[in-house]
Formats: sequence, C-alpha cells, structure tokens
Amino acid sequence: MSEMNPIVSISVLTYNHENYIRQALDSFLVQKTNFPFEILIHDDASTDKTQDIIREYQEKYPDKIFPICQNENQYSKGIFTVSANFNFPRARGKYIAFCEGDDYWIDMDKLQKQVDYMEGHEKCSMYIHAADLVTVNNEYIRDSRPFLKDCELLIEDVIDERELYPSASMLFRTDYVKTLPDFYYHAPVGDIPLHLYMSTKGYIYYKNEKMSAYRLGGADSWTTNILADKTRERTRQHNLKLQKMFEEFDEFTRFKYHEIVNYTIKRLQLGYLLDGEEFRKALSSKFKDQRRKELTKKEIFYIYFRLLIPKEVYKRIWKRN
Repeated sequence: MSEMNPIVSISVLTYNHENYIRQALDSFLVQKTNFPFEILIHDDASTDKTQDIIREYQEKYPDKIFPICQNENQYSKGIFTVSANFNFPRARGKYIAFCEGDDYWIDMDKLQKQVDYMEGHEKCSMYIHAADLVTVNNEYIRDSRPFLKDCELLIEDVIDERELYPSASMLFRTDYVKTLPDFYYHAPVGDIPLHLYMSTKGYIYYKNEKMSAYRLGGADSWTTNILADKTRERTRQHNLKLQKMFEEFDEFTRFKYHEIVNYTIKRLQLGYLLDGEEFRKALSSKFKDQRRKELTKKEIFYIYFRLLIPKEVYKRIWKRN
C-alpha cells in the first residue's frame, strides 16, 4: 500500500509550540507500523517560530506531513472545534489519531497496537490509553490513568467522566466524524463532546498502558490560562457552555441517560460554587430555588463525596442507597 492511501491520519493542533513541536513530530515519525499514515497539522496563527518548524518538517516529509498555517487565530474568533473544521474533513485514513503540538507519544508501537485492536473489534468506536503527565521540561509528574485496568467504556461511563482521558491517546474511526452533531460544535472544548459522541457509536476501549505524554503548565495551554484567570469569569463561562452541551447531548440521546446527565450538570455547578470564595454559595438559593427541582440533603451529601472520593467507591455507595 502506498503513502497515498494512509490507514491513519494524525490530527495535530499547534499554537506557539516552538519549544515542543519537534518532539511531537519526531514521536510520530518513529512509529513502527505495517501501514502508511499521514500527519495533518493545523497551526492557529502562532506568533513564535512554530510555523517555521512545521514548514521545515513539511519540506523534509512532503508525502507525509500536510500543514495548514493560519494567518488569523481561529480560536479567538469563536471557532473552538478546530479539528472538526480543518483536520477531520481532509483526513484520508480509516482512523484518526490525535495529539496536541505540545504533547507527544512515548511508544513507537502505539499506532500499530491501536489499529490492530480496532481492526479486530468492529464495535469499538475509540481506543484510549494511559499517559505520563510531565512538566514543560519533560519532568515526570504522575501517571494519568482514568481507570485501573483494561476495560470497555459504555456511554454511562463516558458521561460520568471525572478525569479527562489523555487527548494524545485517542484513536477513532474517521467515518464517525465526517458528520458531527450540534452539541459537539457548541462545546467550549473538543475532547469531551467527542468522547460522548463516540460512545453513542460503540464502546470506547481503555488500555491501561502508557503510550503518550501530556504536558502541564505550558504558557499558552488552556489549563494554565484558565487557572490564572483570577476573576473566574472565564471558568464560569466555560462551565455554562459545558452545561449547555450536556443538555443538548441529553436531547440528542432522547433523554435516555437523563438521570446521569442531570447529575453531571449538578456536579459541574457545585464544583464551580465550591471553588474558592464561593464555597458558602454551594447550598444557597442556586440549589434551593423552588422554581426548579431541589437537591435533597441526600443528593448534596453524595455530590460532596462524589467530588472527593474515588469513582469506584462512590458507585458502590450509590448503588446501595
């Protein structure tokens, strides 16, 4: 099979990643596979030398690397679904793998392992795995293991997602993202609605093996910027958009999972209120408003515990009650 017929399209998003993009691209190029793959890069108008580095690699690997280098920042224009707008439509592979430009892969057999599994399990819509969390200087922080063992995630598990699945671990079927539902485009992030949508297409397979690294603390990362916003207005707006996305997902699934979706929305609300000076508001009029269904004392008790205790412990307590 020639390079013109890739099995995997690697979707890469970059913005001011000049210190990291070489490591990311090198980690893709050393992948050992028995199939060809392509690398689709979207740079969102970086103001550093990221685009120069991308062009350097594109000149060296013209049949493998295909960049789009923007002159105007798309995210600042309210286009949050950059992958869906610019990379997914041009993907030629049967599968799409994903990696931000400041993250990287640490297993040269990652793609081969993922594709082998997907080829043998048609009901699987997405394959994710564990990862290293590292600093901007590649210093190890801790493992990112959303689950303690290999498992198949059903839609209820995905709705109740507490620890984000490492984005650089994702590999999924291209056909499923050629058309995406409205709730995906209305979300402030791309990974959560993608997980939700994929879970409606089949199960998500989690492999408890570290094959990628997620970098924390980058100056231009969303996490760093959101935590630095002392007014908390950005966090509030982000949470409101997430809540709206879950409401639209509830409609999309015809309210089949309404109970757990509603619980997740309450957890988002309470999680925001519990942050910093807003702690006392957690049990204030927002949750006692008679114009909406009240949270009972039992629900409040479990939400507090749900925020603090491990997922499996919570599930056992909830089922008994």
